[in-house]
Amino acid sequence: MSIDEHPDIYTPGVDLKIYDACVTGGRHEVVEKLRRKISGFSQVDRNVRAMYIGIASGEDVGRALWRRFDDYKRENNINEMIAVYRSTSERFCRDIERDLTEFYDSHTLNRTGGGGGRRTLQPYKWVYLALSRLG
Repeated sequence: MSIDEHPDIYTPGVDLKIYDACVTGGRHEVVEKLRRKISGFSQVDRNVRAMYIGIASGEDVGRALWRRFDDYKRENNINEMIAVYRSTSERFCRDIERDLTEFYDSHTLNRTGGGGGRRTLQPYKWVYLALSRLG
């Protein structure tokens, strides 16, 4: 699995790591792969305390994920964000986010089901996994 780190995070003093581990393709083509990938990233033996699944959009994955780092994620000690899926289709991302939040329902910090949110005109959309990892 290829993971590219984005070390050029934009606010000093915030301990947040952003990674790009994206797959692409249609929903039915990638959903099982994404479930396995998220399960691998969020295993208990990897010191994960909490996880959140969401959507970000923009031209650059690092900046897009950084914009999604809000007070709720800070309060829950999120310190790692991993882009797991990329598409130009907002519908594909919303469907995948909905599928993953339903699949991991009792294990996420998500307050609502996936697939909602504001519409965007940004060129790329990413489904991401946000983790609170010890150490």
